[in-house]
Amino acid sequence: VGTNTDITDRLGQEQRLRRALDVENIGVIFFDNQHRVTAINNAFARMSGYTDAEVTNQFILWRDLAPADDPERSDARAAQFDATGRTTPDELEFTRKDGTRWWGLVTATRVSETEGVKFVVDITARKNAERDRAKMLAREQAARQEAEQATALRQQVLGIVAHDLRNPLQAIVMAASALLELP
Repeated sequence: VGTNTDITDRLGQEQRLRRALDVENIGVIFFDNQHRVTAINNAFARMSGYTDAEVTNQFILWRDLAPADDPERSDARAAQFDATGRTTPDELEFTRKDGTRWWGLVTATRVSETEGVKFVVDITARKNAERDRAKMLAREQAARQEAEQATALRQQVLGIVAHDLRNPLQAIVMAASALLELP
């Protein structure tokens, strides 16, 4: 006795899913309940500098890729994932294999009882632009403060000069007025 099952539809769905996960600008990270990374797509490999084989053979933990600068925030995100099976999008700083840092916009969802998936968009260029903008703003504010101080100093000097000139000029005006009144 045997059975024959047509799996054409299932294979088509699997191929569609593989094409979706190979998108070039969205990193995909699969992880288990112990937060070990079990697979990554090519986009995340480019972003992080790790190959899929390095990640799966070395049992790299999620926290090794995105060390928590704020443990309370990290714990809150983990609790949110445990409670709802999802996380809201959040900006995280990652560490590449070579030790350099980069920024990603990350969200996660549970795909089974034993596995979750995170989606990552590289936002390093935007974060660098924000940092540069903040530096330029700080320089502009310092320059404005310096200009305001220079203007205040100029006003003070002009006030002193005007006061100091007014006294001798007043004496000259009075003497000239007296001379004009002479017959």
